[in-house]
Amino acid sequence: MWNFAIHGTCLGESQMKYHGDVMGVANQLIEHDIGGTALFVNSDAGDIAPALCHNWESSHILANAATKLRQEIKVTSQIDDLQVASKIIDFGKTHLNLTLARVANCTHGGYLDICTFCSSKFLNCDLDLHLSENWIEESPKFTAVRIKANGKNTLLVTVPGEPINELGNQIKSDAKAMGFDDTYVFGYSNSHMAYFTTPREYEVGGYEGFMTFWGIGTSEKIRSSCATVANAVRP
Repeated sequence: MWNFAIHGTCLGESQMKYHGDVMGVANQLIEHDIGGTALFVNSDAGDIAPALCHNWESSHILANAATKLRQEIKVTSQIDDLQVASKIIDFGKTHLNLTLARVANCTHGGYLDICTFCSSKFLNCDLDLHLSENWIEESPKFTAVRIKANGKNTLLVTVPGEPINELGNQIKSDAKAMGFDDTYVFGYSNSHMAYFTTPREYEVGGYEGFMTFWGIGTSEKIRSSCATVANAVRP
């Protein structure tokens, strides 16, 4: 099992067949070199797309790195402790906050002076869109796994969508404060609730911010949920 923060986008939108893209080809290379079954798990990817797609260069780089690290692993057959905790957490209705200021960077002027009118306190142009569960998951499951081996506590924690790198680092920092030696963020797990940007990135905008469906506080909801299940299995 290996993980990396990346989007498989070498094939592009014109490829309509089911394919594992760069990560799938890397799995094939790993399995060819060392045998067995390779399992890829994505992490806090943000917008990390492969830079080298010709002849699957990125796949070879990933496979070589994973194979090299595997050779350096000290294997043990003794697991000192294994703990698992899961919790379903209610996020409530979405809070998209689609204002002209956010979507079009427009606060004054515009066609028929609409931006000026919408920025006034008298006219509310905020399209909040409280989507129902028919559109998006509202009560995702978070899972934490603690594995203790060779005196080290490793945490695996799931995130139901795509966290940006900054949020991933925050989750790892929280886990370190709880006493975990290593933490692996498993993104896109148990559900997919689109993007999770931190407040700073949310204000920057772009489609990641617009698809952060629970507003500027979304990352704190994710972070606290991860902390809740991690705390249940802490050393």
